[in-house]
Amino acid sequence: MKNMLFTLVIAILLTSGCNSSTGPASDDSQDTRDPVLPTVGTLPVMDLGMHNALGEGRIHRDGGSWVTERGLVWSLNPNPTLADNRNVHGEGTGAFRSVMEDLLPDQIYYVRAYAINAKGTAYGAERQFRTRLGTVSDIDGNVYYTQTIGEDVWMAENLRVTRFNNGDPILTGLNGEDWEFTLHGAYSIYPHGSLGDINSNAEMAEAYGLLYNWFAVNDPRGLCPEGWRVPNNDDWERLIGLAGDQNDDGKLKSRRTVPDLHPRWESPNAATDLSGWSGLPGGRRLWDGRYVGFGTHGHWHSATKRDSYHSFSKILFHGDGAIFRNYNSKLQGSSIRCVRDM
Repeated sequence: MKNMLFTLVIAILLTSGCNSSTGPASDDSQDTRDPVLPTVGTLPVMDLGMHNALGEGRIHRDGGSWVTERGLVWSLNPNPTLADNRNVHGEGTGAFRSVMEDLLPDQIYYVRAYAINAKGTAYGAERQFRTRLGTVSDIDGNVYYTQTIGEDVWMAENLRVTRFNNGDPILTGLNGEDWEFTLHGAYSIYPHGSLGDINSNAEMAEAYGLLYNWFAVNDPRGLCPEGWRVPNNDDWERLIGLAGDQNDDGKLKSRRTVPDLHPRWESPNAATDLSGWSGLPGGRRLWDGRYVGFGTHGHWHSATKRDSYHSFSKILFHGDGAIFRNYNSKLQGSSIRCVRDM
């Protein structure tokens, strides 16, 4: 009886082993399905200029066949293809960036990432961007890109002028106490000592602009280039309206994010920059002279005052796509964007 049971167990085990589907597959059982098209993503465009822009794509999956070519296609018409403008940028999966050149100023372009494998060509979602309208210079000779947004033309960079339009220098170099008690127009440069990869006041100003108190905004000698002005609340509301009532998708924020070179936001950065306004986090100087918020906050003055002690301002945060309405002490140092006089 014992031998019979032993023999039965052995037989069951052998039979089970022969029928098992859990063992290693033979060469004949390898997946022989035909390849499919790659899976491609197109990211929003960044670093806009008058004649160039930086596009970005990502090949998520190769579809079972090596991606032999990838890149960007773009056109003034929707749904660009390989027959339109084309940048080849390597092969395989992963992310890539590519500069589109020889663009026309103040034009809406359409761009898609693409990838080619043995099955054919796949395209990512279409993105739109608008090239810069042109440039404007201030009295110091600083040159700023400009952008058409709705009915208005805005500077696409923060102001960095050091003189009023009549040539008078704007007060600067104030310590905390002097900053707190001055009633004159003044500016500051956010300290760069702790940043490591910005090595001078000039580099800081070039990347992020200067921080001005509201007395500089309100000075009759004027901060903005001739024909331009500091935006009032009506100007701001038109801009915010173009970003939608919720304006929570980062239409007004630059997409530059750590580890990109300066200027950039800290991560995470909820940004698409679909407007081309390209807001950057220059931080602010508080009424008592302290500096806060660099890399995480962007604050901009409005020319509209709230009362004798406060003026209105607009704020962007690194982890949020919305722009917020606020008011602050007139002593606060904030960034400035100029809008062209209508």
